[in-house]
Amino acid sequence: KKHPKLLSLQLHRTNLTNDDIGEIVAAAPDIEGLELKPSSGMTDGVFVHVGKLKRLRVLQLVGLSVPSWDAGGKNLAGLSQLQVIVGGVAADTAAQLR
Repeated sequence: KKHPKLLSLQLHRTNLTNDDIGEIVAAAPDIEGLELKPSSGMTDGVFVHVGKLKRLRVLQLVGLSVPSWDAGGKNLAGLSQLQVIVGGVAADTAAQLR
């Protein structure tokens, strides 16, 4: 079932997998704000699914290893704010992307 009115989603202390996030993205494709703070089960492979959120403007990743990021691609082209926190330290606190 689609949930087009879901615009913001925070997932904390969850054991959801990358594929679970894919199902959420398919059901709520208009998400504009997403915060992921997984306990386990999620890897950087989640970007395959997150990249399908065409309206995503704000993305916060907490405790999720991001070994590389291709910011030049068309995925997440509308992203205006990115925050990555690894080990409790903000790598770039609320970086404004231009």
